[in-house]
Formats: sequence, C-alpha cells, structure tokens
Amino acid sequence: HVFSPSVLYNADSTRYEMWFAGIGNFDIPPAQYGFAVSPDGVHWTIHGTPVMSPTAATWDSQNLDVVTVIRENHSYKMWYTATNDAAGVSNFQIGYAESSDGISWTHYGSPVLPKGSSSDWDGDGVSGAMVIKDGGIYKMWYTGYNSTWYDILPGIGYATSTNGTSW
Repeated sequence: HVFSPSVLYNADSTRYEMWFAGIGNFDIPPAQYGFAVSPDGVHWTIHGTPVMSPTAATWDSQNLDVVTVIRENHSYKMWYTATNDAAGVSNFQIGYAESSDGISWTHYGSPVLPKGSSSDWDGDGVSGAMVIKDGGIYKMWYTGYNSTWYDILPGIGYATSTNGTSW
C-alpha cells in the first residue's frame, strides 16, 4: 500500500518529486517513506529503497504516516507524522527532518509538534501536518484528536513558526 503523497515541482531539475508513506501489509506496521520523480506528474520512477524509516527506541520508532515536504533555498524540509505505538495506530506526533537531495534525511530528534496534554482537544495525538511558508512565517494545519484512533473525533489545528521547528 502507498498513501499520503506530498508532491512538489523542482524548477532546478524540471521534474516533479513525490514523497509518500508505504507499507507492505496494511495491518502490519511499520510504514516507511518512499520517493519518486516524474517529468510530467503522471509517469513516476520510484527510488529503489525507502528514504526514511522509523528510528529504533525513539518517539518515532514504530510507524511513519502523513508527510509534507517543501523546498527552500535548494534544500528540503519535511514534517512527518510518526508514533512509538507498537500497533502503529495512536500516539501520533509531528517530527521534522532536513535534506539536501530529498533522499538522505537528518531527523530533528524530538517531535516539533507533540500531542497536547491529556485534557486537550489534541491530547491523544497530532498528525497530518500540511505546511507552507508565507513570507517569513511557516504555517501548519494539522489534525488533532482526543480519543482512540478507532473512535476518532478529530479537529483541525493551526500553528505558526518562524523557523519550522518551534510552533
């Protein structure tokens, strides 16, 4: 299965670039991120191996989910949803990574947008960050929830940042 694509057009290489979550069996995490390129946005060539996988023994150790990537000053910035839940279906938080080529990524280390406290509307998890840069401000829209993943009552949150890591 593949899902949650993030696509941009790279004017320097005159191609479309896509990052996406992929999983071998929908019921068995972990999902990883793949990468593909296209000259026209229709016909894609997939990079042979995942470009990001869960990091062992960390907050993003079990599953990667929704991803969004922007290109700024000839480098890439990624906000991604991940969890340390062994079932891969709850406790999502939003992380950050950077890359010079879109393939090799350096993780920020800890969530840049963690879930809220247990009584908050987003106390059980945050996911699905969609980020744009407007002038000097990064703007993020994301899903937050405070229930189990299977009985989700989500809301849409909004956050701003001057550096993409402190929201």
